Amino acid sequence: MWTQRQGSGSRRGSRSYMPRGRILTDEMDEPHIRMATVPQGALVLHNKVGTAPGTVLEIRPRTNGRKTKTIIVLPGVPNELMYLYSTEIEGKIIKPTTDRNYYKELRVRIAESTMHEVLKNFCELYPTVHLGSYPQEDRSVILRLSGRKKQVQASMEHLMVGLSRLSKSRKK
Repeated sequence: MWTQRQGSGSRRGSRSYMPRGRILTDEMDEPHIRMATVPQGALVLHNKVGTAPGTVLEIRPRTNGRKTKTIIVLPGVPNELMYLYSTEIEGKIIKPTTDRNYYKELRVRIAESTMHEVLKNFCELYPTVHLGSYPQEDRSVILRLSGRKKQVQASMEHLMVGLSRLSKSRKK
């Protein structure tokens, strides 16, 4: 079910870090082997700006009539993620559509756990609008809504009302 990444990529990467003192040997130890292990059949995306590769895996359901699901795993380092998304994912694996690519962001200073009920209700009311919640180092949270323009605009107003009520109830 799992397979190790083949080829010279991981060894070449480890050798490039040796002169910089980041790793001491080009031998693959147990942690390196675990990091180089990907699901069998996964597509490994070569990362030219860092060492962490991306991975794409398609899951085919066992029942007929259900759609194939695509799982995309990208590195957490922002510039590596952006590079792989723009060169390997966008337009190739995820086909762009102008109407569905509309998004709006809102930065709030409310703990993500405190917003749970508001966000849960939002997702139930607007199932076609994608909601991303991204906690920041400064303790704020960026909420990103994406989907069709009219739906995103209408749902953003609803979300702001819900967060405003939550904020007012916390101040009492």
